[in-house]
Amino acid sequence: MAEREVRVGARSGFHARPAAVFVRAAADSGHRGTLAGAERTADGRSVLAVLGLAAGPGERLRLTVTGDDEERTLERLARLIEADSD
Repeated sequence: MAEREVRVGARSGFHARPAAVFVRAAADSGHRGTLAGAERTADGRSVLAVLGLAAGPGERLRLTVTGDDEERTLERLARLIEADSD
């Protein structure tokens, strides 16, 4: 298991577009990934769960990835969250 704290980079928060890009990448990776906010944890393969975190700009999330080559996947998914995609 690999974990990392990340900050939401999008100026509008982790809204539908960046969440969909993240979920697609998480699903394509074949790894189990979760995002945890202050009050909730979301399955990284579910757009509705990720949107349910309602993560605003600059908010900290805990990203966890489990599976083979998890460090590389963790890095790739973290970059998607931290990117200013607006």
